[in-house]
Amino acid sequence: MLSILFASIIFSECNSSVKVNEKSVDSVLTQSSDSKKKLITVKYRSDPVDIGSSTFEYLSTSSSFVNGAWYDQYNKYMIIKLKSTYYHYCSFPLSEWKSFMSADSYGTYYNKNIKGNYDCRKGYVPSYK
Repeated sequence: MLSILFASIIFSECNSSVKVNEKSVDSVLTQSSDSKKKLITVKYRSDPVDIGSSTFEYLSTSSSFVNGAWYDQYNKYMIIKLKSTYYHYCSFPLSEWKSFMSADSYGTYYNKNIKGNYDCRKGYVPSYK
């Protein structure tokens, strides 16, 4: 009888420690996936966008005007950070993205080829929920 009681105590201790470990693992996984998220507010858009998502290709820039650009090829959607403000462009062709990526000056290219074009009020705005 004593051995049955001892066995049940050990078994319940093992189960409770497993549950604690499972919770710890879950919280680490949640923190890891959340740390990859980068929600931003885009001017003229009502909902935030996660530019940390794998759907976006990132272009790092070293410019005083263009401070990064992100492109979702599937949705033909570009986000660009000008100074400290994020803007978005819809129906943005892959060929334009590639030309922008290889530009000598991102600011000059933006002003000549992108600014005033690809208006999201006239086209499909993808959802990133």
